[in-house]
Amino acid sequence: MKLIRKVKAIDARRAFVKTHLLRKFGIAEKHDKTIPTKARYLKVQNKVKEAFKKLSEKQLDKYFMARRSRGKRLPAYNSVDWYIGEIEIKKIGVWKKAGGLPKEWTDNSLAYTAKMVRKGLGNGDKSIRKRSRRVLPAIMAFENIIKKDKYSLPIIFQREVSPVKRKGLKKMAFEIDDGNMRCIAFAMNGDRKIKAYVGVQRKDK
Repeated sequence: MKLIRKVKAIDARRAFVKTHLLRKFGIAEKHDKTIPTKARYLKVQNKVKEAFKKLSEKQLDKYFMARRSRGKRLPAYNSVDWYIGEIEIKKIGVWKKAGGLPKEWTDNSLAYTAKMVRKGLGNGDKSIRKRSRRVLPAIMAFENIIKKDKYSLPIIFQREVSPVKRKGLKKMAFEIDDGNMRCIAFAMNGDRKIKAYVGVQRKDK
């Protein structure tokens, strides 16, 4: 792991909320069947940026708490030190059955998951759900745009402080909290490290 610079917890929360604002404004919806054009993607991204400007920290937290948090995420995000960092894909674990993938493909490192998905897509494996077959090519098509936006970075925790545990799976040093599909797509495209918001245990604990 390489920690590049320290950032505020609110930046990590904004990155989490951005994923869901993209869906609100029409990108990455479950019913989408085609890859959006570059023009459409940039248009929606600009809408999200404008929406951010109107959100107070209190409003941001209210939105944050409503998104699959079950009351666990906000305390977790506020209890760690946050950095922009880079982590080796062999040390990261994805969610169990992330994107509808077979459980056994996610029972190891991100590197292993990406290898299995790449092989499965190449073979037309029917066990890969429609969402992954649609979303992964879309992310790969807009990888350069995604990586240039600071709030589009994935969010990764040290396993010890992660709010979402990978129960029943092989223990990894780091766990993805948001951006599983992005991380898998980047690894499939050849990235050996993932640049992300990294939540680490505070030194005073």
